[in-house]
Amino acid sequence: MKTLGDRDNGVYCEICELWFHCRCQGVPEAMYNVLSQYNAELHWFCKSCNTGAGKLLMSLSKVNTKLEKLEDEMVRMKAELHAELAHSVKLIKDDLI
Repeated sequence: MKTLGDRDNGVYCEICELWFHCRCQGVPEAMYNVLSQYNAELHWFCKSCNTGAGKLLMSLSKVNTKLEKLEDEMVRMKAELHAELAHSVKLIKDDLI
């Protein structure tokens, strides 16, 4: 592995936290310029980490979808429970009157 010099165009992998030569990672100059300009908004992963990152992002997306469904179900069940409780209270009140 060749060390990245001050004059070399390099990109930083946010997963393994290493710097890479653009040419070694196949990063075109136009992409390097965009990454340099918007480095706070854009994320870049080296070739090795990118494969794992894609799998992780897919898994997180699936978990997020399941979580959203679970939250919706909890809201529905809470509403049903509240309605059932209100109905039971009404029946008890009616019996007492």
